[in-house]
Amino acid sequence: MKVLILDDEKFDLFVAKKLVSLEFEAEGFTVPQEALAWARTNTFDVVLIDYYLTTTLLAHHVLEQLRSFVTHPFKAFVLTNYVDGEQIAQLKAAGFDAVLHKPFTLENFKLQLSR
Repeated sequence: MKVLILDDEKFDLFVAKKLVSLEFEAEGFTVPQEALAWARTNTFDVVLIDYYLTTTLLAHHVLEQLRSFVTHPFKAFVLTNYVDGEQIAQLKAAGFDAVLHKPFTLENFKLQLSR
């Protein structure tokens, strides 16, 4: 299983990629445009996107772009330190399968994958 990870914080990306790489193939980016360019020429099964990427670019914006050109099915998860119940509902309505709170565990990630 291949996992695409996008987080604007280098340390958070490092941790997420190391954790996911324990059992899955992981590709990580800090720049949304680079992640999108990679996704155009590669396949992946899961995407993990940090909620706040910039002051104007949020996770659901990137997911919308991915869904506009990726033709294969994939699961999408938001990575975040905090979102409230209303934001979670909006993210699920935007197409995310679940929200993973940082720091997330490999066990929790695998549990969410199985749902």
